[in-house]
Amino acid sequence: MPLSRISNNVISDNTITNAKINSSAAIAKTKLASLDIVNADVNANAAIAATKYVMPSGSVIQTVNSTYNSSSALNSQSYVAAATLGTITTTVANSKILTFTNIPIQTRDIDNIYFIALRSSLDSYASNLQMNLHVNYATNDHLLPYTGMNYLHSPNQSASTAITYKLYIKNSNNSAGWYMLDTWGQSGYVYSTQHLEIMP
Repeated sequence: MPLSRISNNVISDNTITNAKINSSAAIAKTKLASLDIVNADVNANAAIAATKYVMPSGSVIQTVNSTYNSSSALNSQSYVAAATLGTITTTVANSKILTFTNIPIQTRDIDNIYFIALRSSLDSYASNLQMNLHVNYATNDHLLPYTGMNYLHSPNQSASTAITYKLYIKNSNNSAGWYMLDTWGQSGYVYSTQHLEIMP
């Protein structure tokens, strides 16, 4: 008659060794005592969820590069979409997005103020996240140039949220607009935007 139950005290050394455990047995982690899983125990092909990473606040989680080499001529006294800076999809909740962009604008030598704003798709590009100026004071030969933009965004979104950024621009003098870009027939150029996702 086969035994349906074996008490631990029947085993000679009161210990069940690894060799005695069926390969398909499901062992609870609480039975492993102090034998925590270490890096060497993880298969090289294992997919580890990002939620299991222990990364300090401020760590860069991912980077996304977007290039721009379009050409357009614009003139508007209200904000218009001038350049798309790419899309980044968050990997953890409440992360921050650090954006650097060096896309320039070309303007005429005439008294004019250009308002260059960064916006995002989260509010359908309704509001400025940050605004920089490009000022031509041609009367006195003064220039305050736009030299690119960087901005740390705290969107407070869940993981897997896609965020697209755009530059919106308007100018004060309707007699002169701007180019984005006017390269005088040159080729091989590229301007870029970097989006860095930062651990909250």
